[in-house]
Amino acid sequence: MAKYRGRITQDVTYFNDTLLTKDPQKGCGGTNYTAVVDNIIKDKAKLSIVITDDDGYQKPNNLSTLPEVIVVPVGTTHTVLAKELQVTEIQI
Repeated sequence: MAKYRGRITQDVTYFNDTLLTKDPQKGCGGTNYTAVVDNIIKDKAKLSIVITDDDGYQKPNNLSTLPEVIVVPVGTTHTVLAKELQVTEIQI
């Protein structure tokens, strides 16, 4: 996130193993993508951009329809999250 810090002007939710409203200034691993996806569905934003490295994720069978989501992989070329959710993945 340090690469993008200060350049994002919209609402930001940080995540490690939980969702955070303030930038923790470091990653702690243990990404909880279920909480991230649940938050995206709850917020109903027109567009959600997830900037993340690649941790495991398995899409649940009963997942509601997602609003528009773009995943930006960091430190990898592709993410399991984008593959499982079948959403756009953009390399910056």
